[in-house]
Amino acid sequence: RASDASVIADASNLGLLASCAEWPAGTLPRSYFDPIHSDVPILAISGVEDPVLPPHRTETALRMLSKATHVVVPGTAHGPHFPGCVRALVAKFLEAGSGKDLDQSCVRAVQRPRFTIPRAQ
Repeated sequence: RASDASVIADASNLGLLASCAEWPAGTLPRSYFDPIHSDVPILAISGVEDPVLPPHRTETALRMLSKATHVVVPGTAHGPHFPGCVRALVAKFLEAGSGKDLDQSCVRAVQRPRFTIPRAQ
């Protein structure tokens, strides 16, 4: 209802709402919401401009993961793209099986993509 007066109304949520009808319903155990503790190496990648999961929220989630490495990439938002050297960092993490000695300094060179509007024809 809150989106009824917006430009897109609820159109962006229609697929999501329809899929909810197909999901089984059940009761979750109380422990489902307990923080996860793990010593498995984790590589988290955040975009500074991410409105969905900004770096500070990722840091909160990683507190219980003792071998987590957090790469924060400037000029990027939310999504699976790996700009600049991030793809190489992922490969190095996978090869080493750890982010312990991962040199993240290369991400400082990543810049926000230019925003352009095509000229009218």
